[in-house]
Amino acid sequence: MKKIMLLVCILLCMGVCAYAGETTYSGVCDPIVIDQPGEHTIILDGVTIETAEKSAISVKAPATKLTIILKDGSENNLAGGFKFAGIANNGVELVICCENAGSGHKCTDACGKLDITVVYDASLVGGGGACIGSDAEKTFTGKVTIAGGNITAHGCLAAAGIGSGQLADFEGELTITGGNITSTGGHYASAIGAGQFGAFTGSVTISGGNVIADGYPWSAGIGSAEADMTGIITVTGGNVTASSRALGAGIGAGYGTMRGKIFITGGTVTASSMEEGDAIGSATDFEVDEVAVIEINPAALKMSGVAGVDADTAVALAGSPFAAKTNLKELLKGNAYAKFECITDFGSTSLPVTGDGTNVWLLAVLAAIGMIGMTVIIRKKNEA
Repeated sequence: MKKIMLLVCILLCMGVCAYAGETTYSGVCDPIVIDQPGEHTIILDGVTIETAEKSAISVKAPATKLTIILKDGSENNLAGGFKFAGIANNGVELVICCENAGSGHKCTDACGKLDITVVYDASLVGGGGACIGSDAEKTFTGKVTIAGGNITAHGCLAAAGIGSGQLADFEGELTITGGNITSTGGHYASAIGAGQFGAFTGSVTISGGNVIADGYPWSAGIGSAEADMTGIITVTGGNVTASSRALGAGIGAGYGTMRGKIFITGGTVTASSMEEGDAIGSATDFEVDEVAVIEINPAALKMSGVAGVDADTAVALAGSPFAAKTNLKELLKGNAYAKFECITDFGSTSLPVTGDGTNVWLLAVLAAIGMIGMTVIIRKKNEA
């Protein structure tokens, strides 16, 4: 029992945010630049930053990591300059979270808010930088983790909401473990992934939280924009809604060839393309290459799947509910809408299960412990 309690405590105490050596910012502030060696933590407590010639927040080497904590109850507004990212990680590790981010926490309206965009100037030529990620024409590299908070990212002209700016590839790692995130792609840019003409060769992993990704026409909700997709997208938990407004996949390639890998192992995933695109795959004019992988592999329980022209006409996919690894590439071809969600059977009732996969496993462990305990009690009673 002591070992079990210790395991539970460890799981509950595992958090992403750091709380040592913080600097708190509030009110109207000048742009923040972190460029000193080591790891840094800043707290945003009702901050407004608007700049025309640089990023609102920028972290650069020799800094190795920046953690941004959104103070509970605070509203923070960041606007980066045209062609610059709202928050630029410049290849350095970046973590954004609320005060209570960690295992088991689910963000509510009480958690800190972050509204982020890039200033648009019609007099300037070119596109913008991402809200969170890279400047225009600079490849998104490094690692970005969003672990909590209520975050809204408005993609500027030709730039992704979260990822890379115009003419910039997405080569880094983006991980979302919690929070409520709504990201919108700018003109011809994905919501999460690459900016216009940007290839997607990196990775996006979502294990928790609520994620809404609204891609612009010619781009994916999550993936590439007017370019090929050769990276990896993995969903293991949470609630994910990804859509392309036209000529792109909800998840996959935006008006380019899908050559990458998409894995769904948990959570609830809803993907759609409003016009001439696959829910998961590529635009109608492009193929899902034979090297591409679109796979469902339930980590626990089973997973149902439906697909069709839209939500009203969607029907169960052959083999649903899936309980083992299944290649969905052919099953999803030509379907503009698809939805997958975990299910479990209790008698004749199927209940949807969403959220962090770790929590599902923890519940399963605790249930198993409970059943073992009951078995021991019954045996002792019978022996008596």
